Amino acid sequence: MIKDVIELLRCPETGSAFELTATSQQDERVLEGTLTCVATGRQFKIEDGIANFLPQDPVEPDALAMPDVRAWEARRRELGSGFLERMFKPFEISAFRNAIDLSAEDWLLEVASGRGRLSVHFAGIPRRMVCVDPSLENLRVCQRAIADSGFRYTSFILADPLKLPFERDSFTKVVCSQLLQHVMDSEKRSMIVKELSRVCKTTGRICVSCYSYDLFAQLRKDKQGVHKSRLPYFRFTKEEFTKLLHEGMLVEEVTQKLQYMWVGSGVPMKEHSLILT
Repeated sequence: MIKDVIELLRCPETGSAFELTATSQQDERVLEGTLTCVATGRQFKIEDGIANFLPQDPVEPDALAMPDVRAWEARRRELGSGFLERMFKPFEISAFRNAIDLSAEDWLLEVASGRGRLSVHFAGIPRRMVCVDPSLENLRVCQRAIADSGFRYTSFILADPLKLPFERDSFTKVVCSQLLQHVMDSEKRSMIVKELSRVCKTTGRICVSCYSYDLFAQLRKDKQGVHKSRLPYFRFTKEEFTKLLHEGMLVEEVTQKLQYMWVGSGVPMKEHSLILT
């Protein structure tokens, strides 16, 4: 966890700042420590450089964006080995890079980073990068992959995408790949898009991808179903995806890649912004 990223963190329950107690540090990184909410005194751990903001008390699985974390982990493993996924990967990376125009001055947030499938291709560019995922296993794999690539300025956070633990307007660029298609509750999808917008600067950019459903897909694919990993999925028409993004973004572009996925990009829509139709 990079120290200056810690300044952006806020309690997911109260929105309050933290007091840091670091027990192990290396240069500008905090490896072990505790973040204490200044409002409630509740503590969140930093272990092996990963800050944990998942609910500490038992909660109903349906209260989380990803109720079955094991299925989410299994699907992320599949993305690293499946032929179609590996074939599509270069197109997705190119689409994200073109959409957000990542530079050396950016602070980048990747939500649902998984095992670093795309992360390693972003990590060497921005000034700071933060990877958020609801799976500790995924984050540890991602952490090793980025370290093996020689990139130092990346932080890792275990958190639910419904409650991103950051101050509003924290990042200049925000990306989210292949998450929304696995969130089966439409209200939760909307909440996630609004969270992406909340933590992105007004002058920043957001890019999101998900499964597509068009005329050709109707001939060969189900609108929704369950992967071998037991993770459910939902395919979006262009109209459905665009409408969802409008919940938190001023959408500038939605393109389809290989008749497999939509990639949508735009700027954050804050509470005071006008909704464009």
